[in-house]
Amino acid sequence: MGRLFLALLVLLPLALPLSCGSPDKGDPSVIGEFVVRFDTIEGGCWKLVAADNAVYGPVNLDAAFQVDGLRVSASLRLLPFTVILCAGAPVEILEIAPLP
Repeated sequence: MGRLFLALLVLLPLALPLSCGSPDKGDPSVIGEFVVRFDTIEGGCWKLVAADNAVYGPVNLDAAFQVDGLRVSASLRLLPFTVILCAGAPVEILEIAPLP
């Protein structure tokens, strides 16, 4: 029994990275056009609203884009294990540009 436990203990660190995988920063999860909105909940937070009314909570929205009603084009990566206080799916902005 001791040898089996020792073997599992040695193999576990090798198996975990294979089962978890790693996020690919080059493959954004969401690409599209959004409207930047300010939500006054919990002292205020910024969100991106898509044309289909899907709401995303960016964790890294640059101050230059923090303009309520600003239309932008963006590439986003979903952050499945991140918690934010505001409504919406937590995302990291990979690329963002204002729309005319």
